[in-house]
Amino acid sequence: MKRSAIAWARKNKGKRNKIVAARRWWIKRATPSWLTPEQKAEIAAVYLEASRRGESVDHIYPLRAKNSCGLHVPWNLQILPTLDNIRKGNRAPE
Repeated sequence: MKRSAIAWARKNKGKRNKIVAARRWWIKRATPSWLTPEQKAEIAAVYLEASRRGESVDHIYPLRAKNSCGLHVPWNLQILPTLDNIRKGNRAPE
């Protein structure tokens, strides 16, 4: 699965850049201005730990879902195996 995603990204650099830029924009838009530096450090630590473990960071309540939008805050993040994160998609918990 990973190889095919890498191959697709190499063949479609423009599309991939557009997807990455849109994701960054949504994260910036969903990050509240009232977060403290400590909370921002918590977010960075979650991403660092996920990277160290080779897993993905998931927003429990997605930033963009059909009926709701979550925030980019430490308490809305969890580390999931990448395949589980893909399966979850943009669905909020039941």
